[in-house]
Amino acid sequence: NPCWGGQAATTATYEVGLQDKSQRVQYNRAATGINFDSNSKSWGWGKYGIRSNILNNHLDDDGTLAVLVSIKRDADPPFVPSNPMSGMITGMFLDEETADVCFEVSNADVREDVGDEEASLPVTSFHAHSFILKACAPMLASLFGSSDDEIVRAPISDVKPEIFHHLLHYVYGGSVPDGEIKTHARDFINAANKYAIINLKLEAEVVYVESTKITMD
Repeated sequence: NPCWGGQAATTATYEVGLQDKSQRVQYNRAATGINFDSNSKSWGWGKYGIRSNILNNHLDDDGTLAVLVSIKRDADPPFVPSNPMSGMITGMFLDEETADVCFEVSNADVREDVGDEEASLPVTSFHAHSFILKACAPMLASLFGSSDDEIVRAPISDVKPEIFHHLLHYVYGGSVPDGEIKTHARDFINAANKYAIINLKLEAEVVYVESTKITMD
């Protein structure tokens, strides 16, 4: 049982043979591409050789049996680094130092009217980068006009801040946690549809259909 606890798994080829009284190697058996790790179990071969032949021709006068074992570790696949660009773009999410635009998202669910004047709403700011929005979410990019300000701002009042946070993170290459998209599937469908984040809309629609029970009354 070749178990190497705590060590990385490896793949190897090994050969086993018996040396007879004339120094010849017989009963060669080989196994290729065998994976060895902490959970490996190897029981050899069920029918390795004829017992009487081994006893008569391979045991020395003192009862010693010479077993020859050779193990060759298979070559590891070459290391090929992954493209870091996706991770770099995701890492720019909400980076205020490099951002040139900012969404100011108010929560319409807490809107209160006071006479003819609309009460001020709490605003959550989401800094972003126009070049990413233009490439990945043109509808969001189109909300910003020209301005001499260092940060161009655009208000959004029809999406909950927590939903917009996930939507913008998705634009930057992130993903929405399963629990969030299942709980707020309708919100994600509406927001993604409004701002043409098509893949997120389709993903939310699948989750919504799978989690919705339809009954016939």
